[in-house]
Amino acid sequence: ELAHHANHTSCWIVVEGLVYDVSDFHHPGGNERLFELGGKDATKAFAAIGHSTAAYRHMQRLLIGRLNSTIDVGEAELTEQSHSSVRSVGKILWRRTRELLCRNKAQHGRSLRGGSIHRIAHENEELWSSRCRGFLPCRDPVALLPSPYSVLVDLVSRMPTAIIDGSFRRMVDADAHQFDAIAKAVVDEPNSDILERVHSLYGYIGKGYVRLTQPVDGAQSVPSYLARGWP
Repeated sequence: ELAHHANHTSCWIVVEGLVYDVSDFHHPGGNERLFELGGKDATKAFAAIGHSTAAYRHMQRLLIGRLNSTIDVGEAELTEQSHSSVRSVGKILWRRTRELLCRNKAQHGRSLRGGSIHRIAHENEELWSSRCRGFLPCRDPVALLPSPYSVLVDLVSRMPTAIIDGSFRRMVDADAHQFDAIAKAVVDEPNSDILERVHSLYGYIGKGYVRLTQPVDGAQSVPSYLARGWP
């Protein structure tokens, strides 16, 4: 029966031998991973991520039954239970998962694990796909940008010192003639990774620029040549 609920319309997963209906659950990290685990045992995948106490509590609302523990998950059937029985099983799960959470904290603390549990992004996978790293981009940002975007990288690399000595605004204005080419290039840029990187660099430069300007009518603004290229 479990295998029949492995799609976007009806998605059931198993954690610690208990079955949860996540069909209508909106996971904060995206539902793609949930759908991939539909009809399967998600215990290891669930334990690998540091879920919050609230997440464990919410699981009880999604609980619909438990597996017959005498057979494999791939061929398992749901055990018929009353609503009260399911709730009692949920309380047992709550105690068990709390113990697991405490053990994980004791072993690993709150430190990051260097991506050891992250999935590798597929070719052409969307940068912000939550399948691999949850809320983080599924791969590292583009470090080096081709022309005409390279001027942005150069400005940001010199930004810390220029902000301190007050020369950053003059430095950006001196390269103003190069921003027209960037504004034209972003319109037809097919690489979303490059656009993401350009967007972040514009943000840094714009923030640094207004930091050294006085508000006009209570607001700070960037010059038009910076605003035109904002992707």
